[in-house]
Order: sequence, then C-alpha cells, then structure tokens
Amino acid sequence: MACGLLICADVIDHILDPDRLLDYIDTVPAERIILSTPDRSLMYGHRQRGWWGPPHNPWHIREWSFSEFAGYVSARFRIIEHVITNRTQATQMIVCARKD
Repeated sequence: MACGLLICADVIDHILDPDRLLDYIDTVPAERIILSTPDRSLMYGHRQRGWWGPPHNPWHIREWSFSEFAGYVSARFRIIEHVITNRTQATQMIVCARKD
C-alpha cells in the first residue's frame, strides 16, 4: 500500500551520490514526492566562484540551477510542479510522482 507523501527537504545537495538517494526514494511506495534544494542560479552570478563550484556552503556537495534540477529529476520521475518556494533562501521545490 502506498503512503501519501515522501518529503526530502534540502537533503539531496548534501549527498555524495544523489543517484543513490533517488534509487532509495524510488523504493518507497509514495504517491507524491517533494524534493527541495537551493537554486544555484539565485545564489550566484555566472562570474562568481559558487556558480562553477565548489559551493560556498562547505556542507553542500552539489547545487543545481532551476533547469538543471528539473532535468535531473525528470529523468527519473514525472514532475507535477516545480517552483521557487523561498526566493530569499533560493529554495526550489519539485513535486513529482513515479513515471507509470
């Protein structure tokens, strides 16, 4: 039986291998999945060091721009909604479901 919702808030940017995290998420029988992470394009300009890496936050392994994150997640899941939820903190959120 599927649970209603799985929330993975600001975790994926801290994981060495985000593919493994998505593999795990794919095993959880959730109807909807929420993923959030900073939007790199709101945090840095193209000429700033953080845009090209490494991230300024020493605990972040990887940061995605809005379009990069959509492309990455949509390769595995069906995106229902992708929005900036907090512009001040540069937070992007994707609501998605399994591709069935």
